[in-house]
Amino acid sequence: MDYDLIRKLEADLLALLPGEYSSMTIAFNEEHHANYVTAQQWHDDYGFYGGGNDMDSIRWVSEEERLEALAKNSVWTCQWYPNTPVGFNCIGASSLAALITALCAGGTHG
Repeated sequence: MDYDLIRKLEADLLALLPGEYSSMTIAFNEEHHANYVTAQQWHDDYGFYGGGNDMDSIRWVSEEERLEALAKNSVWTCQWYPNTPVGFNCIGASSLAALITALCAGGTHG
């Protein structure tokens, strides 16, 4: 295991959390699997994972990643409250690698 890489990742993620009451959650298939449906069904039947609509609080890394997440039934998300327990950011991708790359690139605030 590359502990130097893990320490760098930890530092990069903590940099997103400047507030005293910050928190972060990284999840895999958290929303749709809890409801016993695929990512595509969650989109088609309930309107989630739509990419920018009112039912989708996820800011997708890209439209390609959103579509791949639906196709592969693989939704990785990171949700964080940077300053307080109110007001959050949430990004999504089809893989942990894509999610972490976007987080570390810093293009995640919106």
